[in-house]
Amino acid sequence: MPTNDINLKENTFFGGNKTENGKCRTVPIHHKIIPLVKTWKDNNYNTLFIVTSKNAYYPYFQNALKKAGIKPSVPKHTPHDCRHTFRTELDKKNANLFCVKLLMGHALGNDMTDSIYNHKTLEDLRKTIELID
Repeated sequence: MPTNDINLKENTFFGGNKTENGKCRTVPIHHKIIPLVKTWKDNNYNTLFIVTSKNAYYPYFQNALKKAGIKPSVPKHTPHDCRHTFRTELDKKNANLFCVKLLMGHALGNDMTDSIYNHKTLEDLRKTIELID
């Protein structure tokens, strides 16, 4: 299976390669960005997901921020800033922490109750991600 795959029938991303918990996971796509993801896929921009050079992706990211109405900042925003915003917005909505960790690809910790006995479905993750306005 590809490292990064977009499934528009299920509205999910599959992939990840940075950490053990982030690898080979399926993440739902928020309904508000489905048109953007569809455009990426239709235009064969899938390579943006695997580009590792800052110089290669940075112009695309800055342009996306501009289109989203996010004003430039000093220092400039980076893609990692989105993770901070994502987590903060879910915290404001009292999202299930276990779902948040799964969505972000974070370690589940040493809590055996969650790491062994807590099972979340794709629908659980979708409900969590849709808490963001």
